[in-house]
Amino acid sequence: MPDWNPEQYEKFIKDRTQPAIDLANRLEVKEKFDMVFSNACIQWIPNHEILLPKLMSLLRRGGVLAVQIPVQSEHPVHIIMNELVTTEKWKDKLSQRNYNNLTTSEYFDVLSGISDDFEVWETIYCHRMPSYESIIEWYKGTGLRPYIIHACATTPDA
Repeated sequence: MPDWNPEQYEKFIKDRTQPAIDLANRLEVKEKFDMVFSNACIQWIPNHEILLPKLMSLLRRGGVLAVQIPVQSEHPVHIIMNELVTTEKWKDKLSQRNYNNLTTSEYFDVLSGISDDFEVWETIYCHRMPSYESIIEWYKGTGLRPYIIHACATTPDA
């Protein structure tokens, strides 16, 4: 990475090793809302079986909870990344990413316990990409980012 900076990496590692805020157990909001909306966000937060009831509790009567959660662990690129970090070259330097997603049936069970009126569905979005290089370039800004940062810091010729 041409813009890699050892000081920035050290700050990143220091910040990443701080205890994560467990939003699911610390969410305390007094107000009620007509809608609570999350698009590709709560997959970074653990304990969905606690978080979703808390989000529902933020709704006024008749309110709507709208949540979109990518199931990244099932995407081919994420499968490849998780396989790669177990190879001889990377197993001592990188680790598999932790995904906070529940299964569709687990989400159904959680929602069944907190609402009689809900919908759960899965959608696959297909993006036409001109090459595998363009797919890698796309993922450099998202899923590959933690791996790239760590790999460049621990193996400058990676």
